[in-house]
Amino acid sequence: QTLVEHGISNLEKVSKGTAQRIVQIAQQMSSAQLENHLLELRAAVQLLHQQGYLSREQQTGQQRFAERMSALRNLREVASKQRCNDLCIAQIIAMFLSDPKSTSRSSKKTLELAELLCGVITEQKENYPPETECSLLVRVTGNDKAAQQILPGVYSVVGKHDGCSVYQRVVPHMDKTNAVYMYYWSEQHQWYVGPSVGSDSVWAYADGAKSSTRPPRRNWHWQKPLENQKKLIINISVFCFEAGPAPGPTQAMPKTKAAVPQAKSRPHEPGNSAVQANVEPPTKKARPEVPPKNRAFKPGAKMPMPSPPSAAPEQVENENQRKCMEWLKGLDKGKGEFVKYFEKLKEHYDADLDNIKLARFEDEEGRQCIEKTFYEDIEAIKGGHQMIFRKHIWNIP
Repeated sequence: QTLVEHGISNLEKVSKGTAQRIVQIAQQMSSAQLENHLLELRAAVQLLHQQGYLSREQQTGQQRFAERMSALRNLREVASKQRCNDLCIAQIIAMFLSDPKSTSRSSKKTLELAELLCGVITEQKENYPPETECSLLVRVTGNDKAAQQILPGVYSVVGKHDGCSVYQRVVPHMDKTNAVYMYYWSEQHQWYVGPSVGSDSVWAYADGAKSSTRPPRRNWHWQKPLENQKKLIINISVFCFEAGPAPGPTQAMPKTKAAVPQAKSRPHEPGNSAVQANVEPPTKKARPEVPPKNRAFKPGAKMPMPSPPSAAPEQVENENQRKCMEWLKGLDKGKGEFVKYFEKLKEHYDADLDNIKLARFEDEEGRQCIEKTFYEDIEAIKGGHQMIFRKHIWNIP
């Protein structure tokens, strides 16, 4: 609606004037207003991206749009918040970084925005490689300094392992002794983050979805320090975009797999750029400690209540999403109360039941629970809805 009000149509051939109008609209908003219109902003950037405007700017070296948008104070304020629509901002950043060979000033502005969103610590900021290919963003929020110095940043594809891409952190740019990799280990059906592929030490891990070759967006676990566990707050989010090129001769990972890594050494410690990590690595099998037809009616007769609106057919894009929609409809036996959660499930969990069921866990007393972040992601505030979700998520095979 915002785009329509300003005469920007998704059918028009975009031009420099279109880009300028989008920037002007965003500049006039406060941080709170822009936060409420992030979906429209993403649609506007996507319009320019799909019609090749961003690529043309990159080729001519005049990336004024990406530079001006990335430098917006209100957008940076929103990206710096602990809670925001991080997926939307991450997608905007990925479109701005769609050309890995771009080294212009606007690329640096976009990387600065990416650092704010990801939570890169001050000591590691503005340390960029000559070329940056944005395949994946890792965002860390909370109060754990070790996690904040090791995990957040921009990652690029550098190879393959067990049929999935291997990602290396490239922003902030660190030397080889401080390398950070994310990879999949098929024997455990889990994704790991460590100093090397198959390392004995891992810093974070997450269960992989059977239907996806990409790392999960949520439900990552970080090994807690032995002390002050209750005071530790950490949330890890991974935003995976288009896969990078196939590994070349110098990128290929070893074909023979090492033994399943066992946590028997301390995690890799980055250099003097930040406070040193001081946590014991988890074992690969460790689990975190977590708590009709129209009819005439007689006068005075009770009129039937209209059915809640259901999701439009075009919202369902594949078979997994169709199954998720049917699952939602079955939660209240077809009344349609839960269909409203579909878009949020699609946004945060790709509307895939294999991803949704990763939110479940058993507490120390063996009770069946659901990650609190799941309810926050889909904005399920009602206690009754949370109880129904918990019951049915645990029934997903």
